[in-house]
Amino acid sequence: MQAQDQTLDKVICFELGAISLWSGRRKLKKEDLKLQSEDEVPPEALASLGSKKVIDPEEISDFEAMKKEAHRECAKIGIRFLGGYAVPEAAAKDLAATLDEIGARFAKKKADFLANYDATVSTWIAAHPEWSSMLNAAALTRADVDSKLHYGWTSFRVVAAAADEAEENGALNKGLSSELKGLSGQLYREIAKAAALVMEQSLLGRDRVSQKILSPIRTIRGKLLGLSFLDTRVQPLIGAIDHATGLLPKAGWIDGMALSALHGLVFILSDVDRMISYGQMVVDGAAVDKAFEASVPGLAEEEDELAEVIVEAASEAAAPVLTPAQPSPLEDLFGGAAAQPTSSNQSDPFAAGIVSPPPVKRPARSLGLFA
Repeated sequence: MQAQDQTLDKVICFELGAISLWSGRRKLKKEDLKLQSEDEVPPEALASLGSKKVIDPEEISDFEAMKKEAHRECAKIGIRFLGGYAVPEAAAKDLAATLDEIGARFAKKKADFLANYDATVSTWIAAHPEWSSMLNAAALTRADVDSKLHYGWTSFRVVAAAADEAEENGALNKGLSSELKGLSGQLYREIAKAAALVMEQSLLGRDRVSQKILSPIRTIRGKLLGLSFLDTRVQPLIGAIDHATGLLPKAGWIDGMALSALHGLVFILSDVDRMISYGQMVVDGAAVDKAFEASVPGLAEEEDELAEVIVEAASEAAAPVLTPAQPSPLEDLFGGAAAQPTSSNQSDPFAAGIVSPPPVKRPARSLGLFA
């Protein structure tokens, strides 16, 4: 119980269940479809999969975007826990301020939307005159829509049942104990999923990458740093990030041996077992270069020059710590974690030798990974 209490003392839980949206849809009833021929089927823009759109979806898309943004901000620094997010206490105030700022934008958008609601509905109906009767009958009142759009969040501490009656409270705390024991595993899974996205969408098949690749690495590092108290093997991963990024050029393209170092780092971070193995080796006293070689198949044989660079860097002062960067297109790195708890049964998209991929040119892809 003492270890569990220490963990609980270091986190604040954030819950976003108070956010509710309006889909802008109503059930498509049989009587809505008074069809004389197949040509009279409502267009896809108006109806699909048993529902009809009673307002232009673009008019309410900002509300969904702000809900996702709130979850994304929680997922960037916290991990899924008890239906919400366990966030490091040190980051809680900043997160609260961010969530409030999103809430202020939500409230303004809602006020503007409701002020123009009737005109917006009329415009949508006018755009589909052949279905005006159906849309008029399905339209909600402004008050109905007002009641469906809400934004809010709650923060709280979790406290285990008092331990004065050990046997009884052991049963009461059984579920909480199970959740707490799974926190470190949840952290590793969320990091692995994020790193796999970086590998897949930003590294594979490229013989050089820009400095923008460091933005998701900083995000991953920040999450690991804030939650490093969950497992002693997390801190070595932070050291690996600082170490590997210290080998990269400060400006311009990242290629050659520097790119191989980056591949090795992301390769380690993209798999739960590799992260745990690397962290354990360092905790047990292994040097950074040896742990790196052991964690990345083929690195010692195929990248001798890189190994020499790593040895030299290991003997120097610690690599400079990455400083927070401005938001980049890589804003949805932990979108999977925000949507739902990640599964431990992730398929591993990496085969042996991935550290040195062939320099196959691919078209540039969007780096929006938090969608």
